[in-house]
Amino acid sequence: MSCSKRLNPFRQPVGPVKNGYTRLMLYLLFSVFRAAVISTIVLPRMAFFLAAPSVGLFFIASVGFVVASCKDPGFTRNDKKVDLAEFYEFYRSDYICVYCETRKPKYARHCHYCKKCVKVIGI
Repeated sequence: MSCSKRLNPFRQPVGPVKNGYTRLMLYLLFSVFRAAVISTIVLPRMAFFLAAPSVGLFFIASVGFVVASCKDPGFTRNDKKVDLAEFYEFYRSDYICVYCETRKPKYARHCHYCKKCVKVIGI
């Protein structure tokens, strides 16, 4: 691997992403701290016609973050009552996820990071 590939901050991680509530809380605390520093130090020195849109955009971004964090990405439901062999009797193998042992919709893929099938939007 070349040096430029190692130092690239935008490359994808090799392993699964380790998301958790502690990282989310640290991110939220950092965002609140940043907003407090900006509102106490930067905003009082800015002109009103620049400060008001800045505050408005911050609140819109905060609401968008909360909505996107709480929204379901389209996970498929898992019926544990049906055995995998029964799925193969009634459905084509293209519409069966062997990892989740469930029937997946037409445009769904198995996500190896969250270990669930997710509906693909935009196809």
